[in-house]
Amino acid sequence: MLKFNILFTALLCIGLCLSLTEAKSFFELSRLSGRSNPSGVRKSSPLNQALQGAPRVNLNEIENPFKYSGFIEVNSTYSGQMYYVFMEALNGNENAPLIIWMQGGPGSSSMFGLFVENGPYLVDPNTLELVKNKYTWLQDHHMIWIDNPIGTGFSHVNSNGYVHSEQRVAMELHIFLTKFFQLSFASKYKKNPLYLFGESYAGKYIPAFAYNIMNSGFPFNLVGIGIGDGLTHPMDQFNTYDTFSYSVGLLDDKQRRKTQDYQNQLVSLIRSGRYSQAMDVYNTLTDYVLTNCTGGINQYDIRNYFDTENDAYIKYVELPHVKQMMHTVGVKYYDSSQDVWNALYADICQSVRYQIEALLDCPTRKIRVLLYNGQYDWIINYVGAAQWIDGMKWHGSKGYLNDEGPGRKPWKIGNEVVGYVHQYDNLIQLVVNGAGHLSPMDQPRNVLEMVKIFTSNRDF
Repeated sequence: MLKFNILFTALLCIGLCLSLTEAKSFFELSRLSGRSNPSGVRKSSPLNQALQGAPRVNLNEIENPFKYSGFIEVNSTYSGQMYYVFMEALNGNENAPLIIWMQGGPGSSSMFGLFVENGPYLVDPNTLELVKNKYTWLQDHHMIWIDNPIGTGFSHVNSNGYVHSEQRVAMELHIFLTKFFQLSFASKYKKNPLYLFGESYAGKYIPAFAYNIMNSGFPFNLVGIGIGDGLTHPMDQFNTYDTFSYSVGLLDDKQRRKTQDYQNQLVSLIRSGRYSQAMDVYNTLTDYVLTNCTGGINQYDIRNYFDTENDAYIKYVELPHVKQMMHTVGVKYYDSSQDVWNALYADICQSVRYQIEALLDCPTRKIRVLLYNGQYDWIINYVGAAQWIDGMKWHGSKGYLNDEGPGRKPWKIGNEVVGYVHQYDNLIQLVVNGAGHLSPMDQPRNVLEMVKIFTSNRDF
């Protein structure tokens, strides 16, 4: 991602009304990626707290933690190389579940997840040293962080090879995983339970890839997917900003009605298949609410306005000795790829909800589906998530909507209420209290516990 001074970053976060031609600004790229400043670190954030007193990592005293990293060709026509980092579970269990993690965007690098959210190390912004992450998901899981699609992060491709559809995204991920399990160190993990996890625009990538795996006869042992604050069904999710914003006091009634007008235009364009034009209206809508009405509320966490930029992990992965360890010497890094965004611009307003429905109704195995939202996220808020989830047609629709079984209930860790969960059969919807768009960063302990419950096939 380009590095801006704080003032310019603020101006970009406020933004201007964009047309399709103007879609090449990094402001627009940040809208759905959660990355207007790369990590959104607040002085009092759990991430900053985690850095304080955390054990430092002396790389001279340990084996290269990035030894299993590199590139796999997924598009021979256009020299498309997909970058990954694989790490083994810290508990030493060879049979532990395998989690694939993907960031959003479209075009945001999963190195953010690795070094800010759920990897074994965080980056100290003052020293660019690694510190141990107490709440890494690697405790009980093997993990692969993938820069997806090609063109994102360290993944690279010739200019004509950018993907334009989720079908192509899924095809290239399928090629990647097939070749990954052919690597000598990875073949023993092919039969492990496989979970696909990600956030934001990964709400498109994950259903598409899981649907591809299912329709291919499960060549990989997929047992569940988890999506955090994901964009999956834009017709509903882009149609609830008025309700959510009004309910938390960001809009008055007049502003709410104007927001509804924009939403009506957007939905009409989506219904008629004019997806790029719908995105143009989306940009106008979000600028109106975030700029004109709220004075620059942080769309990823409504408790905040503007944060100073923290790009420690971006600086870290570009250090010469780190590039040696991560096998990326000579490869340019794009934390947020504008080319990937542009290629998928018309894809953004298209739905993959039908793929979630198909996964829930899979006839040959039970696929668990976890859909979680941060309580304070605006851009992909809970109201929109609840609307599209309630509208799904699957075998458990009636039971889910009628609160059969336990229904919606507080989710507790010990005696502390840390969220709210609604589980019916193989569908789990969960709200993470005290979190914005980036739940693993904002509530690392609670999200780790959520993941452990899910991957151990327990009920909440």
